[in-house]
Amino acid sequence: MDRLRYFGFLLKDISRLHSKNFERHSVNLNLTLAQCQVLPHLQRNEGVSQVWLAELADTDPMTLVRILDRMERDGWVERRAYLTENPQIPVVLVVLHNNGLPGNHIR
Repeated sequence: MDRLRYFGFLLKDISRLHSKNFERHSVNLNLTLAQCQVLPHLQRNEGVSQVWLAELADTDPMTLVRILDRMERDGWVERRAYLTENPQIPVVLVVLHNNGLPGNHIR
C-alpha cells in the first residue's frame, strides 16, 4: 500500500514539474498549457463545435469558452457561426507565421 501511495505522489509531482517546464519554455508563444492542448484537437477537427471540442480536449465547455476567447483575441482561432435551425459555433484554427502575424488556415 505504501508503495502505491508513494507512486501516486511521484506521478503527481512529475505532472506538476512537466507543466512548469512547459510554461517556462512556452513564454515566447504567449500560450498557456491549456491553449496548447486545444490546438492539436482543432487542427485534426477543424470546424468542430465548441461542445464537441470541449469533449475532445477533456475540459468543461465553460472553461473552453474562456480559453477560446483568449485564443481568438490573440489571433490563434476564428469562430464562425453557421446559419442553421440548430446553430452551433464551429471553431477554425488559424496558424501564426514565425513573425507572429495571423496566417493561413490549416487545411
